[in-house]
Amino acid sequence: MYKYKILKSDGSSEEFSTEKLSLDSLQRHVGGFIQLLPNPSAFGIETDGDVYVNEDGKLLNLPANPHATITDFDVLVGDILIEEKI
Repeated sequence: MYKYKILKSDGSSEEFSTEKLSLDSLQRHVGGFIQLLPNPSAFGIETDGDVYVNEDGKLLNLPANPHATITDFDVLVGDILIEEKI
């Protein structure tokens, strides 16, 4: 079983638990191709799980995500999906 949290770029969030999501489902939740975020704590996202973002979010001019800290070198855009095994 997995717990998922979606940090939406509009400032809202959503949580749910289910079996592991398929690639198609992961992509649907971030609005495109997924990219695994290698160091989520650098953006203020504390988790032991995996964090996914839209790989093309900046090219698509998605809005900055207010749940993530803007760093000196990067900003996270679009919806962010957190996956934790429970």
